[in-house]
Formats: sequence, structure tokens, C-alpha cells
Amino acid sequence: MESTESTESTESTESTPAAQSPVDRLKRWLRIPLGLLTLGFVVWAGRALWQQWDSSASVSISWGLAAAAIVPTVGICLFQAWGWVLLIRRMSGVRVPWGSGTELYLASSLGRYLPAKVGMPVILMAGGARYGIRPILMVSSMLLIVGTYTVAGGVVAFTVFALTGGALAGELAPVMNQSAPPLLIASILGTLALMVLDRRRYPAVFLRLLKIDGGRGPLLSPAVVACYVIVWLFWLVHGALLTMAVGATPGQALAAAPYFVLAPIIGFLALIAPGGVGVREAVISAGLLASVGPAAALVAALLSRMISLGVDALTWVCARPLRGAGSDATLPESGPAREAR
Repeated sequence: MESTESTESTESTESTPAAQSPVDRLKRWLRIPLGLLTLGFVVWAGRALWQQWDSSASVSISWGLAAAAIVPTVGICLFQAWGWVLLIRRMSGVRVPWGSGTELYLASSLGRYLPAKVGMPVILMAGGARYGIRPILMVSSMLLIVGTYTVAGGVVAFTVFALTGGALAGELAPVMNQSAPPLLIASILGTLALMVLDRRRYPAVFLRLLKIDGGRGPLLSPAVVACYVIVWLFWLVHGALLTMAVGATPGQALAAAPYFVLAPIIGFLALIAPGGVGVREAVISAGLLASVGPAAALVAALLSRMISLGVDALTWVCARPLRGAGSDATLPESGPAREAR
């Protein structure tokens, strides 16, 4: 009799949802205004692009090539998300599920359309509760991803410039030609250190900054870096297709494609512009000016933005059913993630 009562008591306790903390309730309530703000900025960006499109000169567009540029853009979204899942697994020791982890990162990517990209870390921090990962570790993972993303993009862009005999054009050229090489070399060395050295050998100030207080082995795996190299190769294909779509030859398109790599980097680092809107278009337009002319360069930049806006939103919508697939996340027996729970 007593065992029956205790069993019933246990079952009732397990079936009763745990009381949410004030922080959890705040995160839940923040989702709605953040979602509305993001949607508003996406609509605003789309409207601004449409107005620029209407005001641009008539340009002959190969819509088949423009449509083909959608395919690598889907790959960009997915490999960015998969690279982050690999990294957060390595940083936290939690086996974040591929499905729900991909959905979370895609949702956070839409958050970059808020001013200063504030939506991106907030969405990641709120989503970390699914896996018992501390919010600060989610933010640290984003910082590492941004660094890896930038370094990989710089290497890809300047390698293609070197192979094609291309060069930076426009007002950014003097600044980039002087500052980019030493910064890129230093960044490559830093990335290699994160891939080779055990995290226990990292400077204490670096570990404190990223709030990493456990685990062993390098923070970055070759697989994470490979994901972001693939992302930038997709950007090259996307850019080459759009450049040919507005009238460039294949040779001109290949030489101009690195601008589609540099543009998202500069746009992301321009924190004030939501999603880098305006900054990305300016970089692409300047880079394509000599090969296709000002009107076609602007059209290629606008097409790129429209495609990336649409694909960002649609890939997240398609991934939404995977959101609940977080129950199979597994934690290590010890470490910061376990302690957080």
C-alpha cells in the first residue's frame, strides 16, 4: 500500500512541470517582441531594397542564373548552423542535437537584422536553456564563430584575388590593402592556435573572457573551420552566378566573386546597420563597377540581398518542426554544462 502511494506521488511529481524561474519567464516573454522587431526590420529592409530596385536603370537579367544562386545560399545557411553546432558541442560537452541546434542557430541568424545584431546573442542565450548550457557560454560560442567566420572568409577572398589577378577597388582599397594582410596573418595564427593547443594551455585571461572553466582539448576542430570555408566557397558560387546574371563573362564573374565574400564580413562588422543592410550592397557595387557598370552592379547587389533575406527566413521556417528535438541532448558526467543544470 505504501509503495503504491509513493509510486503515485512520484508519478504526480514527475508529471507536474517544474516552476519556471523569473529569468526563464523573461526569456519566454522576450521571444515575442524580439520576433516582431526582427520581422519589422526584415520588412523594412525588403521595402528599402525594392525602392532602390525601382530607381535603378533597366538591366538585362538572366533569371535562370539568378535562380541558380539560391541553391548555394541554402548551403550557406545550413553550413553556418552546422559549424556552430559542432563548436558548442565541443565547448560545452553537451551533445546538442543536430535538428534543434540547426533551428536555434537559424533563428538567431534572423536576429542579426536588429540594430547592433542584438537579437543574435539574445536568441542563442534563451535557446541554451533547452540543453542546460549557460547563457554566457552561448555568447562565447557566437564570438568564436564570428572570429572563425571572418578569418576563413578573408583567406578565401584574398586567395581568389591572388589566383585571378584581381584587386580591391573603390574607397576601401587603400585601407584594406594596408591593414588586411597583417590582421589576416595574425588572425590565421590565432585560429591555428585554437585548433592545435589544448584549452588548458590557453592564457587564463582568455578562458575567463569566454567563461570556459572545464574540458580539455582544442576549442576549434578542423570540422568547424571546414564548415566555414565551405560557407565562403558557397558565397563565391553565389556571387559568380549573380555577376553573370547581370551580364559579366565567366572570367569577370570569378574575379568579382570575392566581393561577395568580403561584403558579408564588412556588413556583419558594421554593427549599426541591421543585418549589414546598405553596407553589403555598397561593397558589392564598388567591386562590380568596373566589370559590369554601375546599374548592373547595383542590381547584382540587390538581388544578392533579396535572395539571402528570403533564404534566411525560409530555411528557419522549414527548420521550425525540428525545434522540439532537443530532448535527446546528452550531458557529460562533469563539467560546466552539467554544473549549470
